[in-house]
Parts: sequence; structure tokens; C-alpha cells
Amino acid sequence: MNVDDITGMVHAWQNGDHSAQENLFTLLYGKLHQIARSVVRSKNRNDSIGPTGLVAEAYLRLQNGELLDISNREHFIALAARTMRRIIVDRALSLQAEKRGGKRTKVALRDNMVTLEREPEEIIAVDRALEKLAQENPRAAQVVELVMFVEWTQEEVAAILNISTRTVKRDLRDAERDLRQLMENAGSTATSA
Repeated sequence: MNVDDITGMVHAWQNGDHSAQENLFTLLYGKLHQIARSVVRSKNRNDSIGPTGLVAEAYLRLQNGELLDISNREHFIALAARTMRRIIVDRALSLQAEKRGGKRTKVALRDNMVTLEREPEEIIAVDRALEKLAQENPRAAQVVELVMFVEWTQEEVAAILNISTRTVKRDLRDAERDLRQLMENAGSTATSA
């Protein structure tokens, strides 16, 4: 199936065709699972969601969400990646709340349970830094998301965003500097509070 067929499915889904949505997820499942594996690598070690569970959760969120203005396959994949990152951040916030006395509901998922070395605070701090970066430099934040979470090459990102590879490299360099500074500022604010 070519890119135009997938873009057509995106538009059919936006026009209310639920079978187009299901077909879209089926066709892009491999890519979504690859993204989920990447996102799962950044999650908390105490969180038991695996890539398959993350894709399923993203599917439900996108299915139940508002009508989205998605232009093509790449835009859909980027939106799915952002949704998966949001799920991981929401789960980290929930774990952080649990540490402060909240209740936790344990759900057993059986897909490649990955144990990782991230604390909820770190996941939340990275997310907040990315959100601040998006306010200051939206394109650089988008480049970071596409390279880190979707795992597209710099050349693919350049083509998707209609910018040069040199601009992608510069955005990544600037974003790394800005994110490091935002994280350091967040750490010094937390320790002085």
C-alpha cells in the first residue's frame, strides 16, 4: 500500500469511517510498535507497560479523542508518538502521586515487560523541558520528538518538515543545549525550593 492510500485512510477516518481507522492502525502497527519500543526505553523501571500495551493505549486515546486534523501518514505517526510519550508521562505522574500516598491500581500486561532505570521525576522533568522547548522553539522540539521517539533519520525529518538536513542538525544541536539548560534549571529550582 502506498503513502497516498494511507493518507486517504487518514482522511476517511477524519470523516467518521471507523473501519479506515482500524485499517490504518493495522497497516502501521509495525511502525507504531517500533516507536513504542523506543518510548518504553525511556519509561520508569517500576512501570509494567510494554510496547504492545502502549500501542493499544495510544489507539484507544486517539480513537476516543477529538476529531484530529491529520494531513498524512507522517503526521499521523508523529501524533501517535506524541500520544505514547504522553501516556508514559501520565503513568509517571501517577507513580509520583502514589509515592505521596495515592492509591495504585496494578494492571498486568504480558508483552515484553521491560525494566528500565528511569524514575517518574526524571520522566516528568524531561517532558516539562520538552514542553518548554516547544514554546520557545517549536520546530526544534518537533525535530527532537521525530528523531528520539519516532526514530526517523535526519534526512527523513528534513523531508517531512520540508527543511534541509543541515537545519535538522542545527535544531538538534540547539535543542540538546536548550534541554540541558532547562533540565539544569529545573534541578536547581527543585533543590532550592
